[in-house]
Amino acid sequence: MFTYFLWNIMLQMKGSKMKINSIQWPVTFFATSFGAGIFFLPQTVGPKVIGTHGTITILILSSLASLLGQFTFYRFILITDKKEYVSSAILFIGKKAANAISIAFLLSMLLIAIINITTMINIICFSLSLNGSERIFVSLIISATLGSSFIFFNSKIEHLASGIAFPSLLIVLFLSIYFYSHPAHPHSTEIQNISTSNLLTLFPVVLFSFNFSPCIQRFAQNKKDTAGDLRFFMFGILLILIFISFIVFSLSNIFSPSDIKNMREINSDALSYSANVTKNSFVAYISILTMILITSGAYTGTLTGVVDTIVSLGFKNKTLIVFVVSVITFIAGEANFEIIKVIAALSTPIIAITVFIIPSAFFLKTNCNSIFRKIMMTLNLLIGIGICFLAIIL
Repeated sequence: MFTYFLWNIMLQMKGSKMKINSIQWPVTFFATSFGAGIFFLPQTVGPKVIGTHGTITILILSSLASLLGQFTFYRFILITDKKEYVSSAILFIGKKAANAISIAFLLSMLLIAIINITTMINIICFSLSLNGSERIFVSLIISATLGSSFIFFNSKIEHLASGIAFPSLLIVLFLSIYFYSHPAHPHSTEIQNISTSNLLTLFPVVLFSFNFSPCIQRFAQNKKDTAGDLRFFMFGILLILIFISFIVFSLSNIFSPSDIKNMREINSDALSYSANVTKNSFVAYISILTMILITSGAYTGTLTGVVDTIVSLGFKNKTLIVFVVSVITFIAGEANFEIIKVIAALSTPIIAITVFIIPSAFFLKTNCNSIFRKIMMTLNLLIGIGICFLAIIL
């Protein structure tokens, strides 16, 4: 019912024909958010961990909170003619505070880029059994290739991101159907029915999976008017919700409780681990391709936010910016760390402050004439504060 509701609203647009750009930006939103962390959800908030109802509840609540937060973030960017987050923040909290917040947001996006690069390198090196020196070479090739592609497509970044995402959508759909039709453990039971308080602590991790804020400023600058802008966001959120649901429920279908426990202990993503469970070499190769495509799309969308934020701070040479970021991700690609803990502990609070708290506080202070808008902005502010609190105590 929720999906049907969103789909009908998405189709309500000015005119009867949907332009290709109307598809590309929502798919770019999908590509930016649908990164490495998605495949850690089945063993974190999957139906065999927190129960079917718990999984459905947390996914729907996260999608709605993300829609409210990121659309508010978008509207905040639009309050100045430059359509830059930094300029809007300066107007509200002053230059020093705005620059500090923007730098923190920049670091959080850089961390997301590093997470996706590291995941991609780990997948390739593990599947090909590469040693240390070979890993360095792979890291260099990946960073250079993605950086060069970004420079080439910079003015039409949605073409690159959506071009990566479209085959990802098809492959994920294929894998989901396969996993649904080939359950390895059809009689396995749920591990636990998690309490409401524990479910809340997982909320920031799931909400992070719907985050496409790095590319919103570019969307705002490329869109000539605000006609139908909410539809773009709803379509993007809908895509993310549907395909996250496919991943979480289909992969959970093939895992036993011991599999889920083992994935947690070795810090493995569910898609890579699925090849061990199914004993299917074709699934293994498709899984590798899927991870490469998905992490490439997420890296591209996130790099857009990194570059745009640095440009907003006064550094105008985009080629040099991309080169420096590529060097940083190349070096960081040699590291390996627990992805979920990094996301929850570092990125999520910064995103909550930048995307939820500051825009909501601005609109509550300056532009809340209607009761409905005041309620929505208050809710958005409370969500941001709650995310920070929950992420810190995790």
